[in-house]
Amino acid sequence: MKIDVGGAFVVCACLGLLAGCTPPRELIQKMMAAPLEECKNGEGDFAPMEMVDGTIEQVLVSACAKPIEQIDIEDKIKATAKMGPYTWRFNTDPSSGVWKVTGIEWRELTEGKKILEDEDADANTYKKGLEDFAKAQEQYPEGTWVRLARLEMMLKLQKKTRNKLEGEALAGIGADAEKQLAETIEWAKEKPVASARARLLVIDYINEYRNFLDMALETQGAGDEHLENSAKLAEKEGRPEEAAKYRKELEDVIARREKETVEIKDRQTKLLARVCSELSALAPERIDRADIKDQVVALKKGTKCAP
Repeated sequence: MKIDVGGAFVVCACLGLLAGCTPPRELIQKMMAAPLEECKNGEGDFAPMEMVDGTIEQVLVSACAKPIEQIDIEDKIKATAKMGPYTWRFNTDPSSGVWKVTGIEWRELTEGKKILEDEDADANTYKKGLEDFAKAQEQYPEGTWVRLARLEMMLKLQKKTRNKLEGEALAGIGADAEKQLAETIEWAKEKPVASARARLLVIDYINEYRNFLDMALETQGAGDEHLENSAKLAEKEGRPEEAAKYRKELEDVIARREKETVEIKDRQTKLLARVCSELSALAPERIDRADIKDQVVALKKGTKCAP
């Protein structure tokens, strides 16, 4: 549901100086009251706000409960209102004296969110997004979504750079993500839904990687037949040296595969243990948001953890 904030209030020509006129600040507060109330009652993390020109601004529902800190009347046609991390902008039509909302801004969140939703973003772009989210978290530390989005982007960066990792690092989520997870869980001690969402982000990342490794094991040996057939053909055509080359390559591939298989299975064991550890920390009965609770219940039921 879009919340219309394009409605207008007429400003007296006297701009509040004559008896009976409503001051601009009061008019702006009245204008914001209804859409903010709708926003506070919105479902999900964001409420879509429709501007006077028809564009849509996504506003954090939790931020709509913040008080209006200040309203600045820049001149007869421009004004701004500060509400939590957001800046609301207003213009008036000089001929009619009507105030209208022209924009709702929070640059760091908007830029970071845009990068988070870009599936083609590269590592450097994710790093830029993390800078935006770090600032957004400083500006609005009580914002659950900002903390979770920052964690999610760290996990996306970990995935993007995973091919450069080796050893134990491959079975983890990265130092930055571990730190953000721990801080978020500590911050959310009395917020079971927020804590669960953080752990679910980690579980989703790990399970996606586990599926990737399963596929890697399934496709092992796909090129063996080609090497074997190439060796046979070379022998048949009287090219023994080339045939020996193909057979040596096949032997090397099989030897490497045996080592890789052991490493992958060991990694899978560690990844599953991490998933089970996160699941054991989740108590469905404490989660009062149905969709999150259902996810936790389904994962607990569908994950084979050691008794």
